[in-house]
Amino acid sequence: MKEIIRNGIRGTIFFLFLSAFLYLPADKAMASEFFKDNENGVLTVSYNNKDNAKIKVGVTKGGKSYYYDLKKGKNNIDIPLTMGNGTYSIRIFKNVTGNKYSVLESQEFELELQNEDDVYLHPNVIVNYDMDYAAVIKAGQLTKNCKTEEEKVKAVYNFVVKNFNYDYDKLGDIQSGYIPDIKIVYKNKKGICYDISAVMASMLRSQGIRVRLVTGYTPNISEYHAWNMIYDSKKKKWYTVDATYDIGKRAGGQKYSMVKKASEYTDIRYRY
Repeated sequence: MKEIIRNGIRGTIFFLFLSAFLYLPADKAMASEFFKDNENGVLTVSYNNKDNAKIKVGVTKGGKSYYYDLKKGKNNIDIPLTMGNGTYSIRIFKNVTGNKYSVLESQEFELELQNEDDVYLHPNVIVNYDMDYAAVIKAGQLTKNCKTEEEKVKAVYNFVVKNFNYDYDKLGDIQSGYIPDIKIVYKNKKGICYDISAVMASMLRSQGIRVRLVTGYTPNISEYHAWNMIYDSKKKKWYTVDATYDIGKRAGGQKYSMVKKASEYTDIRYRY
């Protein structure tokens, strides 16, 4: 069970070592139609995988990389640039053999946001939502009479912790490349940590609150885990919320509190 969770999340973020890639030159010059800078910290990658090949998008900055799969057919995915301002290398890879990939398209982007945390206000390939989603509409209803950001966060957090459950049955069905489907998770009111963190992020971002979906390790959970970090614009700092952990506490009849000790959530691997 532990390994299934790890593969479910790591398969989604495609944690691959760069040494596994064979960087072959592209057959032609990069066409700008493949990459669109939305000027908000989110980059749209468009690619038609007509041959149903194994295609990945790699995002690299300062020696750290994120990888995303492209499905068969036309792809338009919104990739968050979450490693701060600076130069990003964006590449589209095609599998050659085994774990070796060639570069099909490549371009560098310079991110220069006035507030580099604004990327956490928008939907992306992992926290993927529209304003007409049921989860977003519910967030608007829950926060309608709230006067502060803190009240909004508490309203959404309490709703999720009290109404969602951990989906133990789903663990056996998780495949490599899994990405949360917020519509389905919200409808079923259950999911794994990745799902619940994505729902939390989508509901709060839709209300203008900066929220990170974070993956990594915490001593509170034995497996690779996902949780949220929420920005307090009044105090000018981030704080940690782990709704999945608290759902377990609630289900077990134990006490829980919204804000977690930051010292217990420092082993962060990825931010979305």
